[in-house]
Amino acid sequence: RVWRFDGSKFSQLQPTGIGQADLHAVWAGPDGTLVIGGAANSLLTFDGSVWQPAPVNPAQPVTFRAIAGGGGEIWAVGDGRSAWRHDGTTWLAETVTVTAGDGEGIGSSANFVGVAVDATGQAWIAADQGAQSVTVVVRQQGKKWLSASLANSASDLWLAGGADKDPAGKVFVAGGVNDPLVAIWDGQVFAAISSDDLNWKLGFNQIMGLDADRVWVAGLKAQLRRRQGKIWQVVTVASSP
Repeated sequence: RVWRFDGSKFSQLQPTGIGQADLHAVWAGPDGTLVIGGAANSLLTFDGSVWQPAPVNPAQPVTFRAIAGGGGEIWAVGDGRSAWRHDGTTWLAETVTVTAGDGEGIGSSANFVGVAVDATGQAWIAADQGAQSVTVVVRQQGKKWLSASLANSASDLWLAGGADKDPAGKVFVAGGVNDPLVAIWDGQVFAAISSDDLNWKLGFNQIMGLDADRVWVAGLKAQLRRRQGKIWQVVTVASSP
């Protein structure tokens, strides 16, 4: 199901052409364009009135896990290292490969679980290496891909504004299962926040923010954390009576 908030209330949208496929990703552009993705090659755009299936035809069925846009481009990524880019006109299949000397390679069993795009259209992608419990984050630099590894499983990736000019301190990764992962790019590596600072021992599922000093992460068992400046605060989630 897809729900849209109009500023005062939520209303349900009814995507067409995907049957009962599970949905895993959603992205809304500044012009109101909506893109959703999920199982069985499900990738659709919505212009406010019509749902349009994206003409993607991977060799094997793909579950799209993450969608993001910026700089006039939209990226959709998913299982089996699948990556598709909309260049403003059409969807194009992309090969994401790290060459020798540019960092750790991406394993053949890796799945792309997170993507973020800066203001120039350059993408960052989180690749979960599966059983290895290692994540490789790759980033575009011109026509090539560079990578950095994390000793934990990621589930989401987010860029703060200004990351296109200087990404240090503006690229965030969240994840983990039996231990939390929140890490920030320092210009050379991803520096992990300690579980003591996060006051939590399990994983996180999503990360989002307003800027680099105001970041939210949501995790297992209704856990929510907020970054205010350099301090991570516990946020209590309570339902209305």
